[in-house]
Amino acid sequence: MTPEKLETCPECGCNDGQVWHYDFQRCDACGHGFSTEALIGHAVPSPPRMAPDAAFIADRVQTEALFCAAERELAKARQGLDNAAALIEASIGRLKASSR
Repeated sequence: MTPEKLETCPECGCNDGQVWHYDFQRCDACGHGFSTEALIGHAVPSPPRMAPDAAFIADRVQTEALFCAAERELAKARQGLDNAAALIEASIGRLKASSR
């Protein structure tokens, strides 16, 4: 049975035709669907994952999709910072309680 083809990337939700390749089920924005091994068994480099080579991404992704991905990454980072702040606050509370 052939797996159902998705209209959008399952990792980042992108559906832009220049980024999400429906036929291959690959996403240039987040790297979903890129194999680390070629069919012939030789290792192939993974695509950049959203940062180190901005020129690589900019050449392959439309501006709207880039902004969408950037907003999504910022929201994730913001959530991570909120989680870290809560953990630090809880740690400080525990330290104060144990020092009494």
